[in-house]
Order: sequence, then C-alpha cells, then structure tokens
Amino acid sequence: AFSLLGGLSLTGAEGEYVTIKTLSGKEYTGTILLNNPSVHANKEKEQTKRSVETMHIRIDEEVYSKEDVEKLGISVGDIIFVDPKYREMPNGFIKSRFLDNKAGCYVLFEVARRLRQENREIPVELFFSNYEEVGHGGAGGYSNTIEELLVIDMGVLGDDCEGNEVSCSICAKDSSGPYDYNFRKTLTHLAQEQNIPYKVDIYPFYGSDGSAALRAGNDFRVALIGMGVAASHGTERTHKKGIEATIDLTMAYISHLFNV
Repeated sequence: AFSLLGGLSLTGAEGEYVTIKTLSGKEYTGTILLNNPSVHANKEKEQTKRSVETMHIRIDEEVYSKEDVEKLGISVGDIIFVDPKYREMPNGFIKSRFLDNKAGCYVLFEVARRLRQENREIPVELFFSNYEEVGHGGAGGYSNTIEELLVIDMGVLGDDCEGNEVSCSICAKDSSGPYDYNFRKTLTHLAQEQNIPYKVDIYPFYGSDGSAALRAGNDFRVALIGMGVAASHGTERTHKKGIEATIDLTMAYISHLFNV
C-alpha cells in the first residue's frame, strides 16, 4: 500500500519506474502497477479504476510478504520517487514529470541570474515553497514589507482553456477565487506593450501558493502567471518559448514596479 503526496494522476502513473528511499538511506527500485496487472490473468484490467486501493509498488527484490518488505528496511513513511523522464527536444519542447513546478523554479533562478548580471539591486524576494502540492506551502515565511506577491506556477492546458505551451498564462481566477484585478491588469498591459505572448485563463480545479497566502491572512495583492504545461500532474510538457515568456513578463513587472 502507498499514499499520495500531492495530486499525482495514477491513471498516468501506471507503469512508471520509482525509487524507494528509506530513513536509513537505502534505495530500492520498483514500478507502479495495477493489482493483478497481467492482461493474461485479469480480464477486468482495462475496466478497473486506478486508485491507491487498486494499485501497488512492485519492488525489484525477492519479497512475497509484508515481513519480507520490512526486512529490507522499508517502513511506513518512506518516500517513493517517480522517475521524471526529463527530455529536451531539438524544437524547444521539454517533456518531464513535475514541470509543475520545477519549470517555475527555473524562472526564478533565471530572473535572479539576470538581475545579478545587470547589477540591479532592488527589493525583490524570491520565495521557494516545498509544500504547494499539499496546500500550505505559501501560507507564511514572507517579510512584513511585502506588498505584492507574484506567484510563478504553471498554466493549465485543456478543454475550455485559452493557454498553450508557447505562451505565458495569466490566471484571472482559480478554485480559491479571483486574483487581484489591478495586479492582473498591469501584467496584461505589460505583456501587450512588450509583445510577450500571453493568455488569460480561469482554472476551476486549481490552487496555488497565492491561495494559501491569502487564506493565511497575509495582507498583500496576489497575481499568478506561468508557462503553459500540458497534461498536468502526469507526463507533462511545455516549451522553452513559454518559459521565456514567463521570465520576460516577470522581468517586465519588476522593471515597471521599480522604474528601472
């Protein structure tokens, strides 16, 4: 049995290779599989719903019972890491798991690099959260001087969504409600003025560190942008153009804010 950390799609995770890391530092490989996964032994395989109740981790060791697994040193609370399968394609597409939100982290690192390269010292904080996927990542930890929070996350792609992988998505509203209207208006105008490809979208099944920050009672304006990411929480894909557009809009916002 296993428990999910965050919103991994088990439908898309079936067959993925994983690494189990124990508290003592030992590592074991395995595969996420449906219970009774052989098509030659299970005629209901295609109709079975993929869930934590119907799936398991096949460990690459000679284990046949709970006791056998415990003898390996594997116990409750050990973390299972899914192979991200990172690939950069010659045409600019990037395929990987967890682009949500490692791609957003890259945006912040690149913003920091450009600010340093330009020798610009301005009061901007780059905040990295490890717990966004479990709901409370952006709840606290900010300086008391913060007036605006620009969240760099991912743009949702799918039916009824405007976004795409080569643009920066600007989120007007998600499951937590609308983001700051004037903040969003500023970002939209900056994108238009500087010819940064962008799309405005609404995400009814989505939340962010900005949502957590507002729920925690932080008193600042919040906006949300990010590169379009296809197949979120599955085998994701984005494009370098979308990442670059997100970097450009972030830099444009910083320049606008401090007149530099």
